Parts: sequence; C-alpha cells; structure tokens
Amino acid sequence: MNIKHQDIIRFRKTLQQFSPYDFDEYKIKSLKRRIFKILLTYGITMEEMLGRMQNDPVFLEEVILRLTVTTTELFRDPPEWKRLGELVLMELKQKDSITVWHPGCSTGQEVYTLMILLEEAGLLDRADIYASDINSRALDVAREGRYPYLQNVPNLNHFERLLDPSGTGSETVRPFPWKDYFSVNRNRDSLKMKKHLRDKPVYKKMDLVQDPNLFFVNFDLIICRNVILYFNDTLQKKVFDLFYRNMNHGACLMLGRRELMPDSFSGRLIEKDRFYFKTS
Repeated sequence: MNIKHQDIIRFRKTLQQFSPYDFDEYKIKSLKRRIFKILLTYGITMEEMLGRMQNDPVFLEEVILRLTVTTTELFRDPPEWKRLGELVLMELKQKDSITVWHPGCSTGQEVYTLMILLEEAGLLDRADIYASDINSRALDVAREGRYPYLQNVPNLNHFERLLDPSGTGSETVRPFPWKDYFSVNRNRDSLKMKKHLRDKPVYKKMDLVQDPNLFFVNFDLIICRNVILYFNDTLQKKVFDLFYRNMNHGACLMLGRRELMPDSFSGRLIEKDRFYFKTS
C-alpha cells in the first residue's frame, strides 16, 4: 500500500476542514506510518478513508485518536526517573509549593510515576499536578489508573534494583513500598493506582499545536517525553516557546532520551545532564 505525498496533503486538508485539529507540522514519516496502520486496521483504501472522514464524525474522531501516540509505562526508562529524583526533586524541596505539568500525558503512567517519586521525597502534599493530552480516551484511562501488571512490572523491578546497586538485597536497603501506591490482581493482569493518587491530578484535553496554557499557572517542572520527536522543527520551536513562557524561573523541563532542545533556546534553557532549566 503506497501512500503518496499528495495523499498526505489531502489527508491534512480533510482534517483541517472537518475537525478543529491541524497536523500540518507533524513529521511526514510519522504521519505516513500512522495513516498506513489506520488503513490496515480498517481494511480500506486512502480514498475510502478520506470519504468516511468527511461524512462520519465518529470515524473522524477515531482517526484523530489513532494519530496520537499512547505508548507509555510506569517508570519507563528507570534510570531517567532515578536521575530526576536525584537532580531535580532535591532542588524542589526548597520550595513551599510545586506546580507540575505533563503535556502529552497519554494514558497517565508517567503522571503516576512522578507522584510516587514526589511522595517518596515528601513533596506530594505541596505539589499541584496538571496533565493534558489531545486524546480524550487516553485521559479517561489516566483518570481510571488501571494498567496491565505484567507490562509494567519489569520497569518497577529495574527501578528498585537501581536503588540497591549492590544487588544483594541487603536488609539496610528499604524495599520500595509499591503496595502504598497500587493494588495488584495478578489473575487479571491488573494494576490499580490508589485513590489518593488518582484524585490528585487535574486533567484537560489540550492540543499543543494550537491551544495556550489551559491551566493558567506557571510551572516548576514540565515532563514531556517522546512527544516533540514527532513534530517538525517549526512545531518543536512553537511548543518550546509555549513551555518557556509558562515556566517559573529555575524551572526544569524533562524530555525523552531521543529529544533535544532547539538551538534557538540555547542560553534561555540551560542543559544539565539532559534536563533543561530556565535561567532567564
């Protein structure tokens, strides 16, 4: 199935005409890959998809949801979270109140990951947690806080081992109190986050491409991992500008391992061990 450049142009124009969304500045390669998967899933041609997008609002919304990336896990990339705890959360202990934003939060696993770390650092009570995503179904999953246990447990085990580098399981190393944060039903492969965590975040549906900061607060920490790598250079700069304008002085931005700050923000955001701090 060959998706031509002209098909991408027609697809984008259809989205602009029949929905409030604009995917013009998403990377072509990523967009092609997602369109190809949609066509395979529904067993339709490009012409049939474009026709249904124009005449079936339910199908149009389904296409938009499938264009967004929802792959995430609790403590995904465990060493990154250990570094965050050591380098960033210790600095936040100096503050009386903390504001955190998870743009592109997907199904919420990273929102819960951070809340667990904040609680372990004694910071959760003074933190306000905000999270947003373009995908309304993903936000519903985040609010429910129920995930596959077997998919997430390798990261949890890895993170716990990072806290005990000797690997000896010494009694002097406190086992991580996972049961304080979620309950597990192994027979159903289910992991359910505890209510005090589920009730903490404020979620909003938000399009990073078009919307302003819908929470109307500035942030001390923004965690946006594996989102901007799907944007082209123009859109990345636009999103970074949104982040920058809504960060407090000294605030930190955490990106994914494959993501870099645009050169135009050099000097305004200072990189330290792949975290980016606002200095002006």
